[in-house]
Amino acid sequence: MSKNPFCYKVAECIKTALSQNPLLEKLVLSNCSLMWASCSQILSGLMRNRNLKFLDLSDNDCSKSTKATIWSELFKANHSIQTLVFNNCKLGVMQTCELVRNFHNNDNLRALLLSNNDIEDITLKSLGFTIEEQKKFLLTKLDISDNYKISDSVAAGLFTKMSECRLF
Repeated sequence: MSKNPFCYKVAECIKTALSQNPLLEKLVLSNCSLMWASCSQILSGLMRNRNLKFLDLSDNDCSKSTKATIWSELFKANHSIQTLVFNNCKLGVMQTCELVRNFHNNDNLRALLLSNNDIEDITLKSLGFTIEEQKKFLLTKLDISDNYKISDSVAAGLFTKMSECRLF
C-alpha cells in the first residue's frame, strides 16, 4: 500500500478489514500520507489480530500521537508483534517514551526501527532500564540512526545490552 495517500475514511475501512482478518502477519503502510488519526484507526483495528508479526508505518506523520493508550492497547492485544518500523514518523520524546513503557506487554518484540525521528536521550535511558528490568525482554535490533538529539554516551550504553544496534 506504499505511496497511496488516503484519508480517515479509508483508514476506517482498513481498521474493519484488519479486525475481520485475524490471520494477517505483515502490514506495510509506509509513505501513505497518514496522519495520526488514521494511524490510530488502523492500530485499533489490530487489536483483534493476534498473528501480526510485522508492522511498518514509516514515512507517516505520527507526531500527534498523544494517546498513550493506543501503544498500551496494541501491545496488550497483540502479543505476537516481532518487528515495529516507525522510520521517519516525526515521533518525539512523548511518543517514543510511551512506546518503550509498554514493551513489557509484548514478549515477542525483536526489532524496533526508529530512524530519522526526534528521539532524545531520555527515550534511550528508558529503553535501557526496560531491558535491564525485564530478563525476558529479547529486543535484538534497534535502529536509532539519524536521531540527532541522542548523545553518543547514552547510545553507547545500549550496545552492551543489545546483540545488534545500528547507530549512525
